[in-house]
Amino acid sequence: MFDKYYITIGEKCSVNVIKDLAKKLEVLLKNETHGTLYSFYDRKGYRSDEPAELLSCGLRSIMLAKAQKDPESLEPILETFLEDDYLIFTKIVLYVMAENMNKFRNLFFKIINTDVGIKIFEDTPYWGDELKHVLDITQYGDKQYVVEVIGIRVILVDKDTLGVILKRERYGSTNYTGSCG
Repeated sequence: MFDKYYITIGEKCSVNVIKDLAKKLEVLLKNETHGTLYSFYDRKGYRSDEPAELLSCGLRSIMLAKAQKDPESLEPILETFLEDDYLIFTKIVLYVMAENMNKFRNLFFKIINTDVGIKIFEDTPYWGDELKHVLDITQYGDKQYVVEVIGIRVILVDKDTLGVILKRERYGSTNYTGSCG
């Protein structure tokens, strides 16, 4: 059903439809990690015997279409999903962000050093592929940045600075106090 009509649904639906689908998905989830095993990038479809998988794929597809048509109305939903206890919602957000980084770059940089950002980097096994795609295309302004995770602290490092850090690490000095931007 979603395969044929998700673009039309996403373009024309209100944000309340997306919120309602999310509530229906929550009811189907068995635990906080349910639905996070497979990458959205590996899936060509969904298992028809798994309602939560069907609905998460449909929700992801509808949100992709909504991101193309009306990203401003979708951004508050993305922020809400990032704070949800069910990790499938973060996985969906990362996928939507990666596919629309030009529209949601500021949201990524806004959350990166918050509790939500820390959760994303601490729980990477649940959304490795989705996070990888976000980080592969992370660019802020005219500089490419690499996200470096140090313990639970996340910092953005431009590629030139990263080279300095790697050289210092090689020679035993890992302290860096410069700025990135």
